[in-house]
Amino acid sequence: MHRTALLSLAALLVAALAFGEDFWIKKDYTQWNDEEVKKIMTNSPWAKDVTVTVPATAVGGRGGPASSGINVEDAGGRGGRGGRGARGPQGDTDNAAPTEVPISLTVSWRSALPLRKALVKTRLGSSTEVPADARQLLAKEQEEYVIVVSGVPARMARLVQDPVQFNRSSLKIGKKAPLTPKGVDFQTRTQTIDVVFVFPKMEAITLDDKEVEIDLKLGPINAKRKFSLKDMVYNGKLEL
Repeated sequence: MHRTALLSLAALLVAALAFGEDFWIKKDYTQWNDEEVKKIMTNSPWAKDVTVTVPATAVGGRGGPASSGINVEDAGGRGGRGGRGARGPQGDTDNAAPTEVPISLTVSWRSALPLRKALVKTRLGSSTEVPADARQLLAKEQEEYVIVVSGVPARMARLVQDPVQFNRSSLKIGKKAPLTPKGVDFQTRTQTIDVVFVFPKMEAITLDDKEVEIDLKLGPINAKRKFSLKDMVYNGKLEL
């Protein structure tokens, strides 16, 4: 009787652990639904939101001259600031147009296998038959770190294409020397653009580094975000 009770308890514990696993561990990527694909791409260990403030005029607003400082919140940060009104002679801001407005961006590791699988799944739709070229894409070892900033308003396309700022961007790996991008590209969507940063794999990132910090500069935008490496392990391998 005692033995039966112990076996039942062990079975319940195993079931509880399985239930608590993330879907990308429990399910093959060909079985992911649309919501799960979206979660991988926008809210997972490999994709995080970041709120920044930009000049209202940069996104079509009519605010006055904005300050050059851009507020960005990292992994442990607060929400983005609200727009700041131009202060009148008596210091009244109630009726003033905001000079800065918050926008929400997504920073993601597109070179990480889970995100590459999510992209393949968007091509497959409801099918589970994976084409040969897609299988090759997933099997290929990535030679660079590809990091994408999504959600940049299309109106800011020209403003963010500043090569001087690109070169100030960095990938900070624990206590190692930061990496600078070897290339930047743009992908236009309906109302937004994706900015694709490519960083060289000059030195391997390991779990001993504990965390990486992405610091990407796009004109007036500074998209900064920290990622915990222990959370980015997939099928027993660190995926970046």
